[in-house]
Amino acid sequence: MKFLATGNIRDPRGPKKIILFTYIFFIFFICINWILEILNTPFTKDEFFSSIETSFTIRLEKLHIQIFLFGFILIFDFSTLFSSKLKKEQKNTLFILVVMFYLLYLFSLLIYGITDWYYYFYWFNVLGFHFVLLVLQLLLIKDLG
Repeated sequence: MKFLATGNIRDPRGPKKIILFTYIFFIFFICINWILEILNTPFTKDEFFSSIETSFTIRLEKLHIQIFLFGFILIFDFSTLFSSKLKKEQKNTLFILVVMFYLLYLFSLLIYGITDWYYYFYWFNVLGFHFVLLVLQLLLIKDLG
C-alpha cells in the first residue's frame, strides 16, 4: 500500500491493475449494500416505522459495522483522490460531498424517529450516500486510465 502514500500510481510499473480490481470490488460491495438497504427497508411510511429497530444497541451495532466497512473504502478512495489528476476544487468538492453524505448516513442509522421528516431523511441519506460513493469510484477509475 506504499503507493497510497507516495503517489506513484501512474508509474508504468505501478499497481494499476490492483487498484482497478479494488475499485471493481468496491463498486460490487457498494451496490450489494445499497440493494440490501432497499430490500430490508419498506417503502411505505407505516411499514417503515413498524420495521425500524427500536433497540439502541442493535442500531449501534449496525452503525459500528458501517463505520468499519465504509471507513476502509473511504481511506483508500481519499488516498487515491489526493493523487488524482482532478483539479483541486473538484477534489475538495468530492471530499466534502462524500464526507457530508457519509456522516448523514451514519447519523440516520443511529437516530430513531417516528415523524415524516425521519422517513425522508433516512431515504435521502441512504440513496444519496451510495450514489455519491459510486460516482466517486467511477471518477477514480476514469482517472486511473
